[in-house]
Amino acid sequence: MKRILFTRHAKSSWTDPGKSDHDRPLNERGLSNAQLLSVEMKSEFEKVQEVYVSSAKRAQETALNLNLNQEKIKTFKSLYTFDYRALLNFIKEIESSSDYIQIIGHNPAITEFVNAYSNARIDNVPTCGMVLIEWKEAEQWSQIDDVFGKLLMFNTPKIY
Repeated sequence: MKRILFTRHAKSSWTDPGKSDHDRPLNERGLSNAQLLSVEMKSEFEKVQEVYVSSAKRAQETALNLNLNQEKIKTFKSLYTFDYRALLNFIKEIESSSDYIQIIGHNPAITEFVNAYSNARIDNVPTCGMVLIEWKEAEQWSQIDDVFGKLLMFNTPKIY
C-alpha cells in the first residue's frame, strides 16, 4: 500500500514583478493558511515518512510554515513542474521503502494527477490545499499508475 499527501504550495506574492516565478515568496495569506494547516494537520504530518518539495521558494516556505519535520524533507528541482506526467514520472522513480510520502508542489500538475490516477474528481486543488490518495495494491512507487488510487481526504485552508 502506498499513500501520497499532495500539497499545493500556499498563496504566493506577486508584489515584485521583477522576481522570477521560481523565486516568488509566500504572501501574508499564504503564511496564515500554512500556519493554520500546520495545527489542523499535525497528526497527519507525523504519519508521513518522507516529504518531497519543489525547489520553488513558495513551496519551500510552505514546508517551513507547515512546521514539518525538517529531517524528512528533500528538495527536488524536478518537482518545479506544472505537468502531471512529469509528476507521475517523478513518483514512479522514487526508490524508497516508505509507504507514506508528502509532495509539495504546483498546479495544474497536482489537480490533474489526482484526477487522472485516482477516483477523485476535483475541479481545482487551491493554494495550500491537501489531497490524500491511497493505492492499496501498489507495493512499489513504480506501480501507482497500474491501479486507481482512492481519495481519503481533501482539505483546504479555512482562511481565504
